[in-house]
Amino acid sequence: MIENLKATYSNGVFKLETPVDLDEGAEVVISVSEREEGQSEFRGLRSSFGGWKGIVDCEQLIDEIYAYRSTESRSRPLPELK
Repeated sequence: MIENLKATYSNGVFKLETPVDLDEGAEVVISVSEREEGQSEFRGLRSSFGGWKGIVDCEQLIDEIYAYRSTESRSRPLPELK
């Protein structure tokens, strides 16, 4: 089981901010990643913003999506009754 947990280090002890479902005395491996002041939990997402810039013509993509939706998702008209 791999789980990311938020904790605060104080006086040589990690104090978890979320509960953990472990047996008492269970041994674990801890990897520490210091969080910079003001660092967002969405840093990875934010760093990817603009990643498609220059690769994809967004306006053309939007036009193609709407064109596909308008023709492919429409049900076929029923034949006229005489």
